[in-house]
Amino acid sequence: MYGFIAAAGMKFLETLDNGAEVVDKIHAEFGGEAGTNFYKQYDDQHTLKIVESISTHTGLTFNQVLHGMGSVQLEQFEAKGYMPLIKSLGRTFYEFLQHIDSLHQNLVNSYPDMTAPSFRPELLSGDTMLLHYYSSRPGLWPYALALLTVIADVLYDLKIEVSHQQKQHEGHDHDIFRVTLEEGSQNVFGRKESHSMKVESATMLNCSVSPSQFNDLFPWHIQFDRKLRVMSIGSSLAVRFADLEEQVNLFDLIKLVRPSILRKDFEHIQQYNRDSYMAIVRDEWYHKKNLQKKLDKREAKRAAKTAHGGAAPPAGSGCPITGHGASAPSPSQTTAALEALDSASSDGRSSSGSSLDNDNFISETIDYLYIKGEIVYLGRSDSILLVGVPQVSKPEELYSRGLSLADIPVHSNGREMLFSSVHQTATISIASQLEQTTEDLNRAQRELNAEKKKAQELLHSILPPKVAESLAVGEVPPAERFRGVSILFSDIVGFTKISSSVQPTQVMAMLNQLFSRFDALCDKHGVYKVETIGDAYMVVCGIPDPVVNHAEKLAGFAMDMVGASTEVSSPIDGSGVKIRVGMHSGSIMAGVVGKTRPRYCLFGDTVNVASRMESSGVPGCIQLSASMMSELHTTNAKVLTKSRGDVHVKGKGLMETFFLLGTTEVLDRLVPPESAYDTSKYSGQQKQAAAQPSVQMPMLLPEIPTEEPITFMELSIVFSDAKRVNVVGAASDMTLRDVLHTAVVELQLDERIKWRLYTDEKRDKMLVLAQTLGQVLESHVLPQVEQTETGANVLTLYASTQRLQEAIV
Repeated sequence: MYGFIAAAGMKFLETLDNGAEVVDKIHAEFGGEAGTNFYKQYDDQHTLKIVESISTHTGLTFNQVLHGMGSVQLEQFEAKGYMPLIKSLGRTFYEFLQHIDSLHQNLVNSYPDMTAPSFRPELLSGDTMLLHYYSSRPGLWPYALALLTVIADVLYDLKIEVSHQQKQHEGHDHDIFRVTLEEGSQNVFGRKESHSMKVESATMLNCSVSPSQFNDLFPWHIQFDRKLRVMSIGSSLAVRFADLEEQVNLFDLIKLVRPSILRKDFEHIQQYNRDSYMAIVRDEWYHKKNLQKKLDKREAKRAAKTAHGGAAPPAGSGCPITGHGASAPSPSQTTAALEALDSASSDGRSSSGSSLDNDNFISETIDYLYIKGEIVYLGRSDSILLVGVPQVSKPEELYSRGLSLADIPVHSNGREMLFSSVHQTATISIASQLEQTTEDLNRAQRELNAEKKKAQELLHSILPPKVAESLAVGEVPPAERFRGVSILFSDIVGFTKISSSVQPTQVMAMLNQLFSRFDALCDKHGVYKVETIGDAYMVVCGIPDPVVNHAEKLAGFAMDMVGASTEVSSPIDGSGVKIRVGMHSGSIMAGVVGKTRPRYCLFGDTVNVASRMESSGVPGCIQLSASMMSELHTTNAKVLTKSRGDVHVKGKGLMETFFLLGTTEVLDRLVPPESAYDTSKYSGQQKQAAAQPSVQMPMLLPEIPTEEPITFMELSIVFSDAKRVNVVGAASDMTLRDVLHTAVVELQLDERIKWRLYTDEKRDKMLVLAQTLGQVLESHVLPQVEQTETGANVLTLYASTQRLQEAIV
């Protein structure tokens, strides 16, 4: 089949809601070769597989897909410039159906391998007719009928209804469809004898032509009687037969290709009066070509059998017609075989007239001489006249058959058609190349888009989509401060023992299974995976797109990830993997770091505290800070928690923490052992550490965050060399570390030096840099904050590089 069939399938998909997605799937399934080049021939099985693929992806039946393809085919024919030709086939729909075969016969010059179906309309009344459909591919009738239905509607303003009266696949020789107009239609199909023209004066129809003059005009004619005996034959046709006998049978001289003659009798052929026909000339050239093909086929089978040790050749080994792929016979073998087969076939020639025989279609008659013309019934002599001319598409075919332009009658327009055909073939060849180039470009574009999509998906797995899109256009998004986010850390319990006890490949397989499950849960809950370091997994919710219920969403993710971890087996003993999870809520800074391998990094005390929640947690449990508890209560999240008590957190001191136990009911897998609630050891450590000598410096410890309004103040930071920096508009939720970093950058000091902040000029009372300005003000450790004339709060702090003994927190 030519590519316009598959192209109609792609066009039909464009009319469906999910058509673009299905088109991409089909192109991917067939490696970009979907067979849609309008002018290129493809294997029938390839085209049918495309139809089956469309059926599979859309859920439509095979016939529904074919019907849809036929319904859009006329649009494609119009786009290729064939509409004027289609409109010229008839003034009425009945005339159109009569001349479809003529169209197919003429298109053979442009589409030499086309095996088109044949149509024969039988008019029963003005609004009813039978359509006889002959095809070597009977299963394609839904496509053909849908196309004809559209043509009837668009070109002839007819709304038709079609019923399938006779089905070829049920054992009949062809399909018959009953075509009727919709009830109430004012139109008719047309006149049965629309070709006949009335002439007022009968005397104008008198014509005296002698047999010799008739022969000069129609040197390729054949006239036969009711017994199919040839009464007259044109001179150009007669010379191609040696020892031509009288009373010779019509089908000994020709083989009808069009129309589809299913019964070799006069009455049946008479039904096609004034229709076009195409016939193969059964001359000596025809028989030798047939015999050569039979010999090649026989030799191909013999060679294939020899190659497989006497066994039957596998399906598809060598061409069944030309024997390509098999060794060619020697010249002596060919000559002897031809002579033997020629003598054997001359006594009993097969003369089937059906277009469904093995060598009947146009694509299979290209090696023969065939003539094309008109079937005319002559009532006076009760005979049928076939008038026609040789059908050739290029000069080489003319010469190879022993013909020249002189053998084509001038009045037949055959000479002009030959020249036009050569030009049309060249035009079609160029159009086919352009179509193929366009198809290649489209395939390359699809492949490029697919690779681009993969790159985007990979980039989005590393960076948030919003950030990735900015980087893709060459923009580096600035760092941002996010006031409300929740961060989660997790690690595998006993990972060090696992990694030192089994093969590295087993460790990697375990991590891949575990983290793949976590990645899927990130998509499910709408949280962002920041990174994985070893067995640690870091997740954040609330950036880069802020959300109100960030704590609740992260809590749901945490509970699911603990359950998912038990589905992965430990390579040591096969038991489910246990993880430790810690979460904290607060404000952070986030931005892109690096150019060659950019990463989206989070900065701030919230990250540290979240990490401490995990490291001080309990295996198989989820520990969260009081700050996150506050966020959960603020949004009325449906969670069940239990206070663990005060836990010593490195760098922060004693902090009250909580265990997350479930949502509407307690989950057994999240319930910690009773020993997890005993925090007296932390108090003992605190007392023991307090008894040791140390520099007395009051430390400012954070309390559980509350929903306090953010205030702004002015800072004055004095360095040891008396340099001073004023920071205007500092927010109360900024950490001292951020404030100090701002001052160091402003003075262009060495950022690698460990700077510290103090409340007094003597640098005795050191502050914890993780604290916020708001927490510092609430501690009441600082001197009275002064106010300027404008009412702004001014806080003076002192910076130094002096190293003191670590304070006890």
